[in-house]
Amino acid sequence: MADGPDPLSLFHELTYTLTIANNSPEPAVNVHLADTLPPSVLFSSVTTSRGSCLENSGRVTCALGDLGAGALATVTIKVVPTFITTISNTASVTSDSADLNPVDNSVTASTTVRQLPDDYDIAKRKTGDALKKLTYFWRKTGDALK
Repeated sequence: MADGPDPLSLFHELTYTLTIANNSPEPAVNVHLADTLPPSVLFSSVTTSRGSCLENSGRVTCALGDLGAGALATVTIKVVPTFITTISNTASVTSDSADLNPVDNSVTASTTVRQLPDDYDIAKRKTGDALKKLTYFWRKTGDALK
């Protein structure tokens, strides 16, 4: 799993990119990815190169279908960190097929979240009325607040 940017400033978007590879000579049947997001982030979006993904209460799940021998799938998850901390995020993959090397079916990425620079102003904008989430945006203020 690639994470970036790392480090990043508080309230800036963080992207996790997961590449799921079937390194077996046999097809992997009914492949699923699961990622319970850390509590210190807000979910932003998820996309996949195959199959479908959804997020529910901080848990991202993807049904990637069957992966032929040597086939790849890519899942991109975007989140926004809400605390100054080191975030640890773990994702895992399962399949209905036998796996001779299950040790590589889970991956963890750690990301450092820093304080915002002093010359940034936070403007809050409410988005997604049904979800009642706040999304934060920044605007450089210069020498004086206006």
